[in-house]
Amino acid sequence: EGSHVIAPQPLQLVFPFITIAIMVVLIVYFMVGAVFIGTLNNEALEGAYANMSDEFAGAYANASGYFNISADGASMPEASQLKWWLGGYHLLGFLWSANFVLATTTCTLAGSVCYWFFYRDNDDEWPRTSGPVFASLWMVVRYHLGSMAFGSLIIAVVQFLRIILEYIDQKTADLQEQNFLLKLAMKCVKCCMWCFERCIKFVSGYAYIYVALNGDSFCSACRATFMLFLNYPAQTSMNAFIQTLLRVLQCVALPLMCALSCFYYAQEVDESVNPLLPSVFALVLAYIVARVFSGVYETTIDTIFVCAMRDKDKYEGRHTPEDLAHVLDIDGAKAEER
Repeated sequence: EGSHVIAPQPLQLVFPFITIAIMVVLIVYFMVGAVFIGTLNNEALEGAYANMSDEFAGAYANASGYFNISADGASMPEASQLKWWLGGYHLLGFLWSANFVLATTTCTLAGSVCYWFFYRDNDDEWPRTSGPVFASLWMVVRYHLGSMAFGSLIIAVVQFLRIILEYIDQKTADLQEQNFLLKLAMKCVKCCMWCFERCIKFVSGYAYIYVALNGDSFCSACRATFMLFLNYPAQTSMNAFIQTLLRVLQCVALPLMCALSCFYYAQEVDESVNPLLPSVFALVLAYIVARVFSGVYETTIDTIFVCAMRDKDKYEGRHTPEDLAHVLDIDGAKAEER
């Protein structure tokens, strides 16, 4: 069914490359910003902070009069501390922006799949939108940016905490070698945070689909996601298994085949050239392309699953394709008629 969705909407396979281009820009911006923050002159940074403090001195004095705020004991932080705060702010902003772009992409693709699922047989409605992907993107930008921002912020905060935990792990490596319990506790906490991030991403992915399908807020979409898991645990597990299988086939088998083909082709063309370098390049490039395509198929499969379950609950399965209805055990009116 995923191929049936993408066939009339080939732009779905191209749209993620726009996301990749935006992500590259974000990564370059993050690296340049990190270099600027790391190479800031300490005296200039402290002077800028002092000037900013002087500008807000009057406002602070007024606030202290109204709210009984005291500045006793306050001191200007060192330049190294300011750099850490700036770096943390810069990192959190990058994580938030990156997850926001990914969330917008997921919701956009999900919206176009929802449109196909419910209007593919309606000749009057389906041609009305020549580009369902761009129409879905407009709907996300117009109505759902707040949900995308909130969901991506939650993921960014969890990732930020994991980075801080990794930093603490590196700094306490010597202590962990001397204390086995401390080392074990650190590993357990890191494992729990990894699992927590995976769960948050899993739930958020379905929540973005519900945002595109129903126009719900992010919290309402998360509630609908949990109800989906509770009502259809077997179907959800089967859907996750199919996704894992497709991901392995696409992201492992295809890049290896491309790398091997490039290796033997390079040997035949010119035996004096080492075929390892072009083979590695082909492997990386094939993996990127395969991962993009697998991401599109994963979102498509998830969205079809959510639409089918909603169609079963609300419309008695009238819009669900016959083959999918049999697989998901949907005995709706449309399936019975066929």
